[in-house]
Parts: sequence; C-alpha cells; structure tokens
Amino acid sequence: VFIDGRPVYDPFFGDVDLSNLPVDNIAKIKIIKGPVGPAYGPNALGTVLNIITKKGTTESTTRANVSYEEANTQDYWLEHGGQKDKLNYYLTGSYRRTNGFDLADDYKPTPIQPKGFRQHGAFEKWNVSTNLGYDFTQDDKIALLLGYYDADLDNPVNVNQSTTARRGIPFTSFSDWKRWYVDVHGQTKLTEKLELRGNVFFDRFQNDLVIYTDNSFSEIDDISRDTNDVIGTNL
Repeated sequence: VFIDGRPVYDPFFGDVDLSNLPVDNIAKIKIIKGPVGPAYGPNALGTVLNIITKKGTTESTTRANVSYEEANTQDYWLEHGGQKDKLNYYLTGSYRRTNGFDLADDYKPTPIQPKGFRQHGAFEKWNVSTNLGYDFTQDDKIALLLGYYDADLDNPVNVNQSTTARRGIPFTSFSDWKRWYVDVHGQTKLTEKLELRGNVFFDRFQNDLVIYTDNSFSEIDDISRDTNDVIGTNL
C-alpha cells in the first residue's frame, strides 16, 4: 500500500493498518494487479494500491463533518483546499474516538470477557496533513507533503486467556502511536519523449506499548518503546 508513491506499512508489526489511512483526503486509488517489479519494494509481492491524496484546484473547497454514535463514538474532520496563481494547497485535520463496540448476541462469555460490550476496544486518534504544490509550468512541478498522526489504542485481549498475564500473552495497550512524515515530489519534462519524476520521503514511527500485570489494567509491568525512521527515494 502506497500513499502518493510512498510505502506506508508500519515497521512495528510489518503490515498496514487500513484504519489509519487518510480516508477524508483520498482523491483516487490506483491498482496495479499481478506480480510487480522491485521498484515497489519488498512488500509488493502481488498487487500495489497507490492512494492519491487531494490537491488544491482553482475552485476553492471547504468541507467539514461532525458525527456522534453510540459508545461515545465521535468523528470530526475539516479540509480546505485551493489554488492561487501557481501555488496550490490542501489542508486536512481529523479527530476520532470511541469507547468500543457491542459483541454479537450469540457470543459465549468467558471469565476474561463477559457478554455485551467488548472490553478494551477503545481508541482516540488525531491526524493532520498538508499538501503544498507549485507548478512552474504544466510539465515542471514540485510538491511538499507534511503529516502528523497521534493515537492512543487499546489492545483487546484474547477472550480465552486467564486473568493474569503470562509470557507471550500480556495485557497491553499503546499509550503512544505516533507518526511524522515529510515528502518532496518533483517532475520535469526534459524532451518530448523523456520525463523525470521523483520523490524523497522521511517517516518517523514512535510506538509505546504498555504491558500490565492483569486484566484490571491498573498495574504496569513494563513499557516497550520503539522508534523507527524510514528514509527513501524514487526516481
């Protein structure tokens, strides 16, 4: 999975959490089916999804959303974009939270998880992003993309485990799940048949995993901190 040509897998788990992608800021999605070349990296074995984010146009756009549902589920987002002369811009921000969700009616309760509400399934997320572009000509362009993501994530436990943690299946939550990124994109047309496109990107992931002693989530046993920097370029 790529956003504007940059891989977005999470180094902590080595996969992609689709719930963290900027749904409000998607302009279109390109799909490359079948086996792909090594230019897309080690995780692109069969198919590539490249998510293209929105950019400002001559028609100024402002959109907002406010929603509230059961379990204190809230969703707010605001976006604005436009263009002035050769400069285009698009700004987005969102805040989402929930206390969790209800279990199915036919769920069979266990000592660690009774019927009704799924325990430790809450989250709180902040996300902001900016897309600034400058078109020197129709064929010569440059763009700067900036973004920040911050979340607190509960980690629902295995419903069949005991109430006391043991090695391999602790009670955990992510007190910090952060990500910063900076992208610079550029393109230029050298001749009628030769065009160069490239980008340079930097991602910093910071994940703090809090480990508790039992299912009360009151006594901290340990905190595992992981910081991972990803730097790349494509031409």
